[in-house]
Order: sequence, then C-alpha cells, then structure tokens
Amino acid sequence: MSTFSFLLILWIIHLVEANVIEGTLTPLPGAPADWYVHARIHVEGTEHVGFVKPDGSFEVHGLQSGSYVVEPLHPSFIFQTARVDINSKGRIRARRVNAPQPNAVKELPYPLRLTCSGKAVYFKPREQLRTIDLLFNPNVLYVLVPFLLVMVLTKLVNTNDPELQKELQQINLQQQLPDMGEVR
Repeated sequence: MSTFSFLLILWIIHLVEANVIEGTLTPLPGAPADWYVHARIHVEGTEHVGFVKPDGSFEVHGLQSGSYVVEPLHPSFIFQTARVDINSKGRIRARRVNAPQPNAVKELPYPLRLTCSGKAVYFKPREQLRTIDLLFNPNVLYVLVPFLLVMVLTKLVNTNDPELQKELQQINLQQQLPDMGEVR
C-alpha cells in the first residue's frame, strides 16, 4: 500500500510541476455544430494529444519546459499552427510557425487563439473537356491548317485573270500523261 501511495504522490508532483498549453479554435462560419468532435490538438507530433471542447477551447497537460509545436488537426478544416516556448520558470510564449523563414518571429497572444485558414482539399477537381482543347489538339491542327491554307490561297489567287488562265492551260497540256488503260 505504501508503494502505491508513494507512486501516486510522485505522479501528483509531476502534474503540479508540468505546464499546460491552452487556447481556443475558431472554425469557419457555417461549420457543422459538431465540428469539435473530430478535432484533435497534437503537440510535438503525437507525443501529447488534447481534445477540443464544444466551445472550441482546449488544454494540453503534462508539458515540461521546452519548445513545442501545437498543431490542431481536423479532417475537414485546416487550422494555423503555433510554436509554444515554455521556460523553466513556467513563462509561456507563443509564436506562429513559419517554415520558409524560421527566423521571422511573429508573436501570438497566449492563451492561443487559432483560426481556421480554410477547408481541407484532398482531391483536385477533374478538368472538363473544352472546345479550345480540341482545336489545339495536334491531330486536328494537322488537318485544319492545310485545309485553311488551301481555302485562303484559292481565294487570294484571282482565277478570272486571262493571262493566268493561259498559263494554267499550258501547264495542263505539258503534264498530260497517257491513260494507264491505253498503255500495253
């Protein structure tokens, strides 16, 4: 019995010495009433996990002094993440996580107020077939461009010109080949 009570006292002392990260999550307007049921607060991956209350508040207990990344997770919404620094005296400082520029520090108020930055998009919408896509298809271009060139060039050449008609007739006379049926 004394061993159990000793361990219980050690555990209580550990909890008293440990710090708490607290804050609130703000979902998008029009979110379902039970959005908080699927929300979790992960601190340093899954080392510490907290749950969200119906009013959007959360608490994560049992943290020692150090630097922690607080990441709210929800299957339908994307929330801001924060880095929380707890010093040995219990002072808590929060700042925004900035992966591209880790030296750029932007302080956040504590207790944390993390807002939803948008809905989670898992799938890219399928592209629709458009007529412009069909027209710029290489196979269609191979057929249409020569056809259009023939049509435009015949309109550009004036076939009513008498000199041009004589030249065309001379070319036709020179190219008259015998019929294959006549050749034996």
